[in-house]
Formats: sequence, C-alpha cells, structure tokens
Amino acid sequence: MASLTVYKASAGSGKTFTLAVQYIKLLVLADENGEYARILAVTFTNKATAEMKDRILSQLYGIGHSLPSSQVYFKALKDALTESIVGEIYSDDEIRRRCRFALHQILHDYNRFRVQTIDAFFQTILRGLAHELGLTANLQVEISDTEVLSKAVDRIVERLQDEPQVFEWLYSLVRDRIAGDQRWDVTREVKNFGRAIFNEDYLMRGDQLRERLNDTAFMRDFIRKLETIESDAVEEVKGFGIGLEQHVYNAGYSFSDFSNGQTLRTFVEHLKAGETTVEIGTRIHGWANDPLALLKKADRVGAMLELADEVSGNLSMIINRLQVIQYAINSARLALAHLKSLCLLDAINREVTAINAETSRFNLAKTPILLSQMVGESDAPFVFEKIGAMLHHVMIDEFQDTSRLQWKNFRALLIESLAKGGRNLIVGDVKQSIYRWRGGDWRILGDIERTLTPPPVVHNLDTNRRSASTIIHFNNEFFQDAAKRLDEVSIEESRLLPYAFSFAHAYGDVVQQTPGADPGFVSLSLLNSSDYAKREEWEPEILNDLKQQIRDLHQQGLPYSCMTILVRNNSDMQPVIASFAEDTDMPPIVSDEAFLLAASPAINLLIAALRVLDDATDTISAYYLRTHIKDYPAEGLDPQLSRLPLYELLETLYRELHLDRIAHQDAYLFGFFDAVLDFLHNESADIHSFLAFWEERLSRQAIPAGQVNGIRIITIHKAKGLEFHTVFMPFCTWALERDRATDLLWCSPSVPPYDSLNLLPITPNAKTAPNSVFAREYAESHLLSRLDELNALYVAFTRPVKNFYAWAVGNAEDLNKSRRTVGDLIAAVLAGSCVMGEPIVSTGNASREASSAEQMKNRMTPEPTPLDIQMHSYPLSASFRQSNRSQQFIASLTADDAEEVEASEHYRQQQYIETGRLLHSVLQQIHKLEDMPRVLDNLEHEGVISRNAADGTYVSVRRSDIEAWFSKGFDDPKIASWFSDDWTIFNECSIISANPETKEMETHRPDRVMVSADGSQVVVVDFKFGRHHPDYEQQVRNYMQLLSQMYPSAHIEGYLWFVYSSRVQVIV
Repeated sequence: MASLTVYKASAGSGKTFTLAVQYIKLLVLADENGEYARILAVTFTNKATAEMKDRILSQLYGIGHSLPSSQVYFKALKDALTESIVGEIYSDDEIRRRCRFALHQILHDYNRFRVQTIDAFFQTILRGLAHELGLTANLQVEISDTEVLSKAVDRIVERLQDEPQVFEWLYSLVRDRIAGDQRWDVTREVKNFGRAIFNEDYLMRGDQLRERLNDTAFMRDFIRKLETIESDAVEEVKGFGIGLEQHVYNAGYSFSDFSNGQTLRTFVEHLKAGETTVEIGTRIHGWANDPLALLKKADRVGAMLELADEVSGNLSMIINRLQVIQYAINSARLALAHLKSLCLLDAINREVTAINAETSRFNLAKTPILLSQMVGESDAPFVFEKIGAMLHHVMIDEFQDTSRLQWKNFRALLIESLAKGGRNLIVGDVKQSIYRWRGGDWRILGDIERTLTPPPVVHNLDTNRRSASTIIHFNNEFFQDAAKRLDEVSIEESRLLPYAFSFAHAYGDVVQQTPGADPGFVSLSLLNSSDYAKREEWEPEILNDLKQQIRDLHQQGLPYSCMTILVRNNSDMQPVIASFAEDTDMPPIVSDEAFLLAASPAINLLIAALRVLDDATDTISAYYLRTHIKDYPAEGLDPQLSRLPLYELLETLYRELHLDRIAHQDAYLFGFFDAVLDFLHNESADIHSFLAFWEERLSRQAIPAGQVNGIRIITIHKAKGLEFHTVFMPFCTWALERDRATDLLWCSPSVPPYDSLNLLPITPNAKTAPNSVFAREYAESHLLSRLDELNALYVAFTRPVKNFYAWAVGNAEDLNKSRRTVGDLIAAVLAGSCVMGEPIVSTGNASREASSAEQMKNRMTPEPTPLDIQMHSYPLSASFRQSNRSQQFIASLTADDAEEVEASEHYRQQQYIETGRLLHSVLQQIHKLEDMPRVLDNLEHEGVISRNAADGTYVSVRRSDIEAWFSKGFDDPKIASWFSDDWTIFNECSIISANPETKEMETHRPDRVMVSADGSQVVVVDFKFGRHHPDYEQQVRNYMQLLSQMYPSAHIEGYLWFVYSSRVQVIV
C-alpha cells in the first residue's frame, strides 16, 4: 500500500511550486492517455485554483519547449522523477515530449482538468448523485444560507396555528423576553440561531439531539429541571440574607453595631434580593476569616463578641456555598439561554428542506454531511466514481483549513486511492490556519502523523523564497518567543483539556532558512497603552507616522503601487481612508470595498429608481435621484415603468436617467446586469424581491479588481497567499480573544442533568462559563482563539517582500490579564520599538522587464492587455402585445364560404360592441380630464390598445381613435364640466334599495354620479355606445329618484351621453 506524502509549508516556502512539480510528475509518469482526468487537485479559493491551473499549464509548455524561465521547474521535476522511478529514468527529451503531450491532452479536454476548490469538488459529486438523492437534474447549489433561513422562519411564524408545538416554544420564548425586559419580537433572534442547522458540530454530532428535540415531553421536563436548579439557587441565596439579618436582629443588635456595618448591610441586601453573582470583596472575606475584624475595639467582649463569631461562621459558610451555587446557576442559565430556540431547529430545518425542494436547490453547507452519510453507508468508490472518472491521485492544498467533515470525506477517498497505489499529497501549514470560524481545524494536520496508518511521509519546506533575509530573521525570533509567552499565560486553561495543547509545538517549525543575504527592512513602533486613555489619542499619532513613512519612501523612488496597508478587520480601514482624504498630498487608497457593486454611483441610482417604483412614498430615494441627476423629470418616474420586465426596466432606467454620463462605471454595470440575469434565472422577477436580494447579498458582491493605481488597503484574510513589496500595518492592537454575544459554542457536558442532551449550545461568557459545567469547552475555545490571532499575526508579518512597517499599542504586563491584545503580546516579546536594516526602494524593474519578455515566449502566460470597455443600452426594436386577434383569425379560417358575408357582418358588430365596452372602461377610470393619458398608457402597456396604425393589425383599437372620440365629446362645455375639479365623483358605485312591490333588495349602478362641493347639486350620467332606446331614459329617471331620496335638498339632474355621436340628452 502506497503512503501519503505531507508537505508542511511555511509562508513563502514554495508551496505552489511544489504542487505544480508534483502534479507534472504524475503526468510524466503516466503510461496511458488522460491521466490528468484521474488526478484531483483541491485548493481553498477560486484565486488559488486559477493560479494553480496557470502554473501547471505554463510550466508544461515551458518545460516542453525548453524555455529558460522553466529551467528551475525542469530541474525540480527531474529530481522528483529520480525519487519515484526505480531503474532507468527518462531522458531530458523524453520528459519534454511527455510534457508537450500532456499539455495537448489537457487543452483538448479542459473540462476534465480537475483542479478545483473543495466546494466545487463536493458540488460536482452532489450533482452526480442527484438521482440517488431524489434531487432534480437542474439542481441549483445555494452558497448563501441567509435567504432560505429568513424565508423558512417567516413561513413558520405565518403558520403557527398549524404547528402547536412550534407555537408553544415560540410563545414561551417571547414570554421569557418580555419577563427579562427585552424586545418581544424574537424573529431576528430565531433567524440568527437558525444558522445552527448548517453548523458542522450540529450536523456531525446532533443525531441524538435531534431525536430528543422532537420529544416535547422530554424537553419540557429537561427545561423544568434546569429552571428548578436556577430558582432553588436563587431562593437559597435569599435565605442566606434573610437568615443572617434575622440572626443579628434576634440577638438585639443591628448592622450599625459592627465595624463598617454598612458594607455588611449592603452584602445582606444583595443576598436577600437573590443576587447569586454578588461580589464578595476583600472585607467580606476578612470577616469570614477573622471575627474580631467585624467589631470595633471597644465591643470585642461579651455577647457582641459571641455574635461576631457566629456571623463570621455564617459568612464563611455563605462564601463556600456561594461558590457551589454560582457553579450550578451559571451552568443552568448558560444552558437555558438557547434551549427554546434549540427546540425550533427541527422545524426550521424542515421548512428549509421544503423551500429547497420547491426551488430545486440544495445548500452547499449541507453537502459534506450528505456525502459523509453516503460514504458511511456504502463503498467510497461508488460515491466518488459518480463524478465521471476513477480518481487515481489526490492532492489537497491549504489542508490546515479543512474541516472535520470535509476530512472525513477526503479520508475515505485517500484510503481508497492509496489502496490502489495512488500517489497522494497534502500541503498545509498550521501557522496559517485563520479560517476556524468557517469550520477549519488545524489539529487534523497537526495530528495526521499519528492518526493515519501507515503514517505519512512528512517533508518540511523550510526555506523562505519570498521575503528578504532581514524580515525572515525578525519573524524567526519573534514568533518563537511569542509562542512561548502564550504558553506561559495559558497554563490554567491547558490543564482543563484532555489533550496536550502547546503554542510552541504548533510553531515548532517556524524557523525558516534564507536562500541568500537579500537585504530588507523591518520597523516596528511600539506605543505603551498605559500612556493613552483611549484609541482616539493614539490613532492620530500612528496615522501621521504612517503617512510620513509613505511620503519618504515615495520621494526616494518607490511607486505607490508597490505599497500595501494591512488591517485586521474592515472597521480598521475607515480611519486610514479618512485620514488620507484629509491630506491633499496623499495618494488614493483603494480597498476591496471600492470594488463592491454598492460602491458604484450608477448602480446606486438604479436601485434608488427601483425603490421609488416599488414604493411611491419613498421620499428619500426620490430625493437622492433629484439631487444626483441633473435633468431628472419634475414629475418623477413614470409609474407605468414598473410594469416592464425587470431586466428591460433596468435597461430603460439606464437610458432614461442617462447613466452613461457617469465615468468609469462600465465594469460595475456589466457585473450588475450579469447578476440580474442570474437572479431572474432562479427567482421571481418582481421589483420588491430583487430589492430584498440586493440588500441581503448582491450589494456585497465585488467585481474583479484590475491594476491598482494607488495604495492598496486589504484585510489579513484577503491577503493570505499574496505578497507585497512593502507592507504597512498600522493597527496591531486587536484582541487575542473575546466573547461575542452572537457566538455559539457547542458543548458536550458529562454532568447530569446536562448530559441528557449530548450537545448543548451556549453563548461564551467570561464571567460565568469558567465556573460552570462548560468550563473545559470554554477554555478550549479561548486557547484556539489565541492561536487564531497569533496565526493572523503570522500571516500578516510574512506578506512583505522587502519592507515591513508595523505599529503596535500594548503593555507587557497586560498579557496576563483577561483582555489581552496582540499589542500586549508584541510588547512582551519586544522590550521596545524595533528597527532592522534600511528601507529598500528598488522594485527590480529591469529583471521584471526581462522576465516579462521571456514570458511572452510562453503561450500559456500571455500578458493581459487592458480593454477599454463601455456599457451601451439600446431600446428594443420589437415589442410584445397581447390581443385576441389570433382567436378571430382562426374563426375566419374555419368559416364556410356560404357564411362568409354573415360572419363578416357579425364580426364588425362584435367589434363595435367590444370597442364600446373598452370606451366605457376608460370613462370608468377617469375622474378628471387630466386622468385620460394615464388610463390610456395603462391600456397600451397591457396590450389592449395600440399606439399607431402599424400595430393595429394586432390590436383592434388604436389610441388615436379613442383620443379622437373623447376629444370631440369634451369640446362640449356641458360634458367637459362633468370632468372638472368641481365635483365629488362616484364611478360605477352601487345604490341599494328595496323594491316597493316585492320588498326585495335591488342594486343599481349608474355610470357616473357627481355631487357638488356644497351638496346643492347632484348630476347622474349614463354612457351609451349604441342606438337610442326608450328604456335608457327610464333607467336614468330611476337613478334620479333614488338620488333625490339620498340628497333631499339637492337639485338632481340626469343625462344620457351617446359617446360615438357626442350627443347629450337631458332627462326630466
């Protein structure tokens, strides 16, 4: 059985180089066609995937065509082949021929070139298993969980009457919040907690928990037990206070008789209030140990001395008992905090599953657990062969960020491959594990030598080929010492763990070799945090120094494009950007946020326009449009635009708002319209849904960033895997550990009654968790957090190539306190500020130009040429209208010749009637003459009428004809007066009356009733579109009679308006 090879690759040690050489080695060793399709290379990010593919293809070409730039790869490839081949190795010409052949095969079958991200690989398998899983062939894999969770919780709330158990838990949760003076609307809280259904701990270890959660009786009893623990503890503490107070009073004394009696009184009052977390000060401890300390010197005799002795004994007992009580109540409260939300998880999961089934989607977060279950139930080959090929070799990059669940799946694949003689490779570095919040677990890599059989062959890549020797030496010394310092302050927590935890062990391979004496520069400025009361005091000092260093380097000849500012979080970017904006001599700062779609003025205007069309009362968006668009129409946007399909609407808005006038927006707009098409493919096309999608996801989508003209500012997580000539790190001040209210820590308590559930989520709390049944998990989470932050510091310190500037604020003594920071760690390692070497301003342009010229010979690495792209939108040349002409056309085809004349006459008569109905509908919607254009616009958008004669072949009535008919009528002053502002209008409103003979209720609907402002005049009009009929007059008379009963003091008038002839008949 072959063995697994593990490369532990520290920063800058040539990880990508090693992977590319090993991949090419497998291609060269292959004795059959298509070996590339049987190699799986898994990376962590899309960018790393693209880099790996480019590197493999370019070096296959370079080696195959003997390019000098690939000579170092060729030498490494020969060495790797020598280690792998028993007997005579290939000649140089044969190696080059095989490289050319492999390149030819890959390029002609590129889809099977399997260099993928972990997520993409699992998606591929999921699609292959769609049939077995009962999923549809057009399955959509959903990356974001937020939207489906939000919809699921909203549905649950809407259907509470159908789910009595869900209602019980939700109602209980609301009641608890009200009792605790918190907001009663728990929807957001439930949505946030609902993310737990995608949590790996919950997915992997939650089977028994889910079974328990569905047992309502058990959960009621479990919650009742914990609530009893809590209430009993509170009552016991109250009893301590009441008993101590009564003891003093029964002895005939008061608290004022004791030395510092007010302190004792306050302590007793806290106990009587049931405050289980009451602070026990040094004075209380002193009284518990020394009764005499309770008394004034003159009272240390007789009954008072006896009482003091009893009170001291009671205090000692209370203090000891409080420790036990606090442990119990901390445990109960931590467990109870999320139990009722936990009971809702199964309902949320069911609803998410139902929504996904309706929309043919599957959440990416659930893919690993699904594959894990299938691998566990069947042979691994069946599952992984479903991707279309048997994998012979597996290579996994960034292995330190692999999760437990992902490793479980990969392990099955690796074991199968190794059993068949496959050559498998893992590359990773514990020190660069900074994605634990996404499930990454560095301990898999750290323990891999003792958890696999046979043990893997481990190689340490310990030569840093990225950074200058000065930077390498600084990092070697700094991180060795930093790891030891953290071990010293973590002794107590480490003792709670069932396994050995050591920062020094994790950083055991931190020392790197230098390939040469390449000069470099390090400057680390340390500010003592004791000299500053708050951030606002030290931040300007650091920013001013940062700007001065940048000015100096630029004046010495270093381009701004070679400079990068690293920060820990996005929140640290804002003060840097704001400070640079204040100084006109400073260059522009470019951040990732600058490439978000939400950063585009043109897109923001489109979104504002959509908001106005979606909600006419949105005055803020309307104001935004008026103030940012020079010729924005005074009457605002045409409401009829909202009837257009979403994509066509956005293009129309782009043209009508003249957004092409805003410079440098084309890349954003292309990305935006592509995203709109993706949205329309999966979602409903209404404006409101799209705006929700914009807020929840699309606004945070970024476009690919090109060449940066200015200084780049980037977070440490985004910088991982990158290198920069000169790095500035202004804020080495973040916390080494912290408890956030939004964090969930999944625990497996072993103490009853908590062990009734094998998995319990708690919110980490430094005041309560260390003294609870969850102390071990809490300690472990803090140790892991410290390592996360040390790793983040390591990733940042290993990005620079030539120059590194950093600023830290801390105090070495504070490293022993609970609120320790990386600044405190730096202060503990370095006695003060540190400067090594001289700044390097050379960028190596000459060698870079030579390298660029060489690359031009490599057809796999063409130099990208920037394209001048522009966004253009053109109006549609064809439009779709609805009509019933198809029905009429078919009817004409089926008519007999003998009936042709009669059918034609009948058609004209029918058309006449339909036109009358249409005109009646128009009048029904008009209150004033000004309403006419709007009503006709609606009919035109709906395809009921056409604008011109050309469209008339499809739609019976033209807009111009309607306007002509009504224009002729409105020329009559009497008719025009009916459509003025002088009336209160009732169109098609029913009048209900009792028939005088039958006494039955009757409904009458006059076409138009107009009442004057003072109520003295009422006019009723009926519209007619045919010949005169005597019944029409009687109909209006009936209306007049009814109106006279309704308005007894008003003058009633009645009219018939024959619209086609524009004739008005007075009814008396």
